[in-house]
Amino acid sequence: MKNTIKKTVLTISAILIAVISFAQTTDASYYRSKGYQVFERFGLAVKAPVKLFDISDQAQGDFAMNYGGIVDDGKSTMAAYQIMITNLPHGYLDYSESEIKVLVDNLIKDKVSGFNNVKKIYFGEDDCPGYSMETSIYGYKQKSVMFYRNGHIYAVSVISNYQLEQRFNQFTNGVKFF
Repeated sequence: MKNTIKKTVLTISAILIAVISFAQTTDASYYRSKGYQVFERFGLAVKAPVKLFDISDQAQGDFAMNYGGIVDDGKSTMAAYQIMITNLPHGYLDYSESEIKVLVDNLIKDKVSGFNNVKKIYFGEDDCPGYSMETSIYGYKQKSVMFYRNGHIYAVSVISNYQLEQRFNQFTNGVKFF
């Protein structure tokens, strides 16, 4: 009985140490060391197959951040990766939590109205509320997620004519918050 209790306590202690160590190492420097591109202002780390650059001047809108990049291997395959972040309207902090949920849901629904296959989702480890969607643009397929987190609406998209699902899953799995 004593050995079982001792083993249980040691196991719980080891788990707690691992969790605390991971929590302490998941900061900007940790993600940089793992090859992520880091956006400290948003506590965001992104692992993409291409370096993302500020493309705010190439699109209309009031973005807090709009970064993208293109991979083109010259074999008629192309993939464009993009992360856009917009702020909620000023004064949203005066709203109750339930009013913010309604505001965010309406804002996102408005932005995804032109897409196909729109589905309600919860994104990432924090289960951020949002939507996934698909469309076609200039003969390419696009897959995106749009979700809410800490006063911002995030849109993560991949446009490609080759292995869209695989590229999209890899890209969205490479989006981490710290």
